[in-house]
Amino acid sequence: MQKKFDEILIVVTGVGYKRAQRIFHDGRTSMLIKIDGVNHKINIGAATAKLLAEKGAKVCMVARNKEKLQNLKEYICYETKCNPENVTYKDIDLLNKNSVEELELSLDKVKTIWLVHSVGLGAQSYDINGNNPYLPFTKIHTELITKEFEVPVKSLLLLLKSLESRIKLQSETRIVVVTSMSGIRPYIYGYSHASAKGGIHHAVRSLSLELSYLYRSVYVTEILPGIVDTGLYDSEEVIKSVQEIGETFGFFGDKKYTTDNFPLASPLSVAHAILLALQSEAHILSIDIVAQGQFNNIG
Repeated sequence: MQKKFDEILIVVTGVGYKRAQRIFHDGRTSMLIKIDGVNHKINIGAATAKLLAEKGAKVCMVARNKEKLQNLKEYICYETKCNPENVTYKDIDLLNKNSVEELELSLDKVKTIWLVHSVGLGAQSYDINGNNPYLPFTKIHTELITKEFEVPVKSLLLLLKSLESRIKLQSETRIVVVTSMSGIRPYIYGYSHASAKGGIHHAVRSLSLELSYLYRSVYVTEILPGIVDTGLYDSEEVIKSVQEIGETFGFFGDKKYTTDNFPLASPLSVAHAILLALQSEAHILSIDIVAQGQFNNIG
């Protein structure tokens, strides 16, 4: 890592994993952790924490499930051979104001705090219609719309309000927020999912302007991934929905998605984009990432 990371603690939210139901492309796109002999796919937050630890950074992982955090710390330390003291974790509910304030108080008082926020509805204990977020409007439960919007937007707001006293005193602060390509490109079956991602997208863009206006030395980057192999796309129901979405953009048509051509990116590819945003001498405003072969429309 660059020298400027020596006194920095990077908080990474939304780390976790999901049981693997399908392996695509001979496993080239998934990052697996074995729990009790069963393969699970780690998500973008976990992949980012692993990459940062591998590069020598100090990381604090944040999620609700303590057992998963413990398993991920063991996995990361074993895989990267990093100093175990460099990887810590906090099991809290990011939608709870008191919990978020307790998180801030627990963080190292000397180190500069940077933030990688990678939270979505999948990190919450809520059934998103059989794990398929891509639904016709006629099948969407009205409460899902509120939940999908609330989770990333409210959690980010609570974190920033809690960290603001530190941010205004730090010589430099970098904030990277993982949103989604769904936030800038509408598609069929996107009434709930795309509108929620559009909300966090505009929240982050507004935040970038406001923080740079107030403090000058705060740099906000938005990472917008497309389809990533985190386990969400393992089910036939989700594959079918994405197939139909892709067809409306002229991708694949009668050539059905299979385990050999389903267009997935690895969580590690997103983690590398996040690392670039944290290391770059420039202020990277946003990075759009889609898997090779995925419909690559923007807006």
